[in-house]
Amino acid sequence: AGASSIGDNDAQKAQIAQQYLKIVANCQLRLTESTYESAQHIIDYVGALWMKDKGVGSAQREYFELDKDLAEQSNFYVAYERFSSSRVSTQVMRVYTGVQQDAIEVHFPASLQPPAENSVMPPTFDVQVVLFAKTMNPYSSFSNTTLNSRMLAVTARRGGAHVLGSDRADAIPRYNIDGLADPVEMYLSAYVEVTKAATKNATSGTYKGNVCGAWNQSSTDWTQYSEEFLVKATSDGTAQGTLTCRTHHLNSDFAVITGVVGCDNRASTSPAVNNVCMKCNGGAPEGRQGICDWEGVPCLLANSHTEVAAKCPHLSSSSSNACPPENPDCCLDSCYVCGGKN
Repeated sequence: AGASSIGDNDAQKAQIAQQYLKIVANCQLRLTESTYESAQHIIDYVGALWMKDKGVGSAQREYFELDKDLAEQSNFYVAYERFSSSRVSTQVMRVYTGVQQDAIEVHFPASLQPPAENSVMPPTFDVQVVLFAKTMNPYSSFSNTTLNSRMLAVTARRGGAHVLGSDRADAIPRYNIDGLADPVEMYLSAYVEVTKAATKNATSGTYKGNVCGAWNQSSTDWTQYSEEFLVKATSDGTAQGTLTCRTHHLNSDFAVITGVVGCDNRASTSPAVNNVCMKCNGGAPEGRQGICDWEGVPCLLANSHTEVAAKCPHLSSSSSNACPPENPDCCLDSCYVCGGKN
């Protein structure tokens, strides 16, 4: 439950709001999926109360350094800001206080606007960004996916005192924004090491990397998205670097996770792979059709045409893997490609 006000002046509001948020900060590493929902309600309600009388551009940020002996694993950051619906440029929210390695940025494009109400665009809306502690993952009972960064929650809601239509903390509505014309960009820091050399598949050319992840409530699992990736992070808990994650929807939780990168060096849940048994140069796969790389180009027996010619001198063309008519079964691999390498 809440109240219609958290103080008679800004000083009192700041003091009381800090007390509410510190409860969440202290409990964050013990949150489960069900108690995380309650924590979200508290964060939302504090933000709505805090911002209800604010103007465009007003912002409030809070930072809690709860245990300096835990290598900042317990730090908790929250930021609220009121946006104009008629912005003409990208707006940036930064979430950090004096700890540069935890500096997280979220870039909101000018095309991000609130849903119309009775065919009228609300003049303002509020955006909320929350950065949780390292190892905090309230969904661990549903998914065994490890988070390789802090979890970031990004939400938006209508601005103004009218969102406080109830004294209950679970009554603050959020926008469900999807299909944005321009993506929201999040810059996340990975602190778990994932290397290309240790994870590369010699046959397919795919490997593991730090990729963008979002919690999918429908599948109750973390979902990999975006083509961006990092392939190395420091193992001592400090930030390896910045991973740019672009999303066309809001009202979700985001984090860096371990995912798949294709042989074309693009992260994907359906990665491009080398040495695929398929119909080369397009078309549906058929029996004994051949082996190609991810672009549909026939694979060669070796790394150079000179090597192919040396190993299969009877090929009619050392540059095309073509089998000579007089000996169609020469140099076949497991996919029945002349000069193939599987």
